[in-house]
Amino acid sequence: MFEAIRSRLQLKLIFAFVLVLLIPTAIIAFYSISTTTGILAEKTRDDQLSCIHREFFGACPIGCVDAVAGCARQRVSYSQ
Repeated sequence: MFEAIRSRLQLKLIFAFVLVLLIPTAIIAFYSISTTTGILAEKTRDDQLSCIHREFFGACPIGCVDAVAGCARQRVSYSQ
């Protein structure tokens, strides 16, 4: 009888320990992914706006055009 109680208690403790580790890890991972995505989207938007601004109001360097073309290629390949 004590063996059955002990094995159930062990299973419950293992399950609780796994949950205690997984829940905060999942929350941190979700927060990190969403924050990183937002930062990258903002950086890309700012880079593209600065390239467009340079294109209309000044000489657009070759690297700027390559960056915009690269972003366009990534969007096309990502959407497929």
